[in-house]
Amino acid sequence: MATSDAGEVSIELSRGIARLGRISLDIERLDDGTLRLGGSTGPRVRRLLFAERSEIVAAARRSGRPAETLPALLVERCTLERGREPVEPRLLAGVCLHLCGADLPAPAFERTQQLVAHLTGWTAAQIGRQPAVEIDGMAVQFTAMLGHGEEPAPRTESGQDRSVGSLIENLMRRGPGDAAGPLAADELALLERLGKQASPGRHVIANGRGDASARSSSAWALPESSQS
Repeated sequence: MATSDAGEVSIELSRGIARLGRISLDIERLDDGTLRLGGSTGPRVRRLLFAERSEIVAAARRSGRPAETLPALLVERCTLERGREPVEPRLLAGVCLHLCGADLPAPAFERTQQLVAHLTGWTAAQIGRQPAVEIDGMAVQFTAMLGHGEEPAPRTESGQDRSVGSLIENLMRRGPGDAAGPLAADELALLERLGKQASPGRHVIANGRGDASARSSSAWALPESSQS
């Protein structure tokens, strides 16, 4: 069903609802971390991994029609079960965009990967197997600390209300693209300081859901949960 882009997408897991303008949709977080939309007979969707999202954004860029291609590819990859009840396509796309971190003010994909690699000691392949929204959340908090000198408040469940078009533009702007350049002096200094603060059981940066990630060594640990 064709719809306009009027209105903003809002995801409120605590209230079990997603909205696009005046259209609303019931959502339920299941035990495996996926979301059921529109009740028990609706579609079930998941978060994308960091590498998956990069692949999809690159494909949308090559298509020459990213505004149409990106949401279609995301919905296709995020959807585990189509369900029997139809969901308004623009709202479904908005939910999938949120699940991929499109509402987060994170750096470009390459810079995000570079920062998280320094924070955790993980390889690009290891980062690629983690949920994109959680990797983004770590990079967002790190860059916020650069600007404010302290750890920012964790991301809320609802994220930031944004139009579907602006969510698409944010992901397309972030990458993938050219390789990240060298880290700046202030970034290196903060990384060194955080490395000295890290200790077993202490959480310096929370993951993209605002949950502290358990760590068993002085190295940065990525979130334990990974929905594939």
